[in-house]
Amino acid sequence: MKSKLKIISVVLVVAAIVGALVYLPLTSALESSENNDIADEGNFGDFKGLRLIWWLLNNSEPVEVEGEAVMYYKDMLVINTNNGQARIALPEEWIVGADVIPREILFESGYLSVGETVNVKALRTNVFEKTAFSIYFLISYEIVNSEGVHAYAAVPFNIET
Repeated sequence: MKSKLKIISVVLVVAAIVGALVYLPLTSALESSENNDIADEGNFGDFKGLRLIWWLLNNSEPVEVEGEAVMYYKDMLVINTNNGQARIALPEEWIVGADVIPREILFESGYLSVGETVNVKALRTNVFEKTAFSIYFLISYEIVNSEGVHAYAAVPFNIET
């Protein structure tokens, strides 16, 4: 009788181990499939950066800012406008004619110069808005210098206004 009990115990333990080895990979596959479905629906799973970009794009409106180029500072183009100073985030690379130029080189290449009047097309996202003040984010997608030469942001999407 004791040997039958031992055999049944061993069979149950082996069945539990085999069951776990089969069950765990299947549940992992189903979970990753569900996460892909969520990402396809716009939630982007755990990709916080993509969710931020998605939110910015969904909550922005196109604007044009005209003013005098002051400087390039920490990935921003700083310009003086009639309403004060605007700081506009610049994407990493720009297409000017047939050349791709890093944002840092826009001033060094001669495309922009300090004191030059520029027209910047940007997306404006209001972060906080009150009657007395507002906090907003500007990201540029097109710059036109005083000579009328266009620079377009080298981003993986197109913006039409």
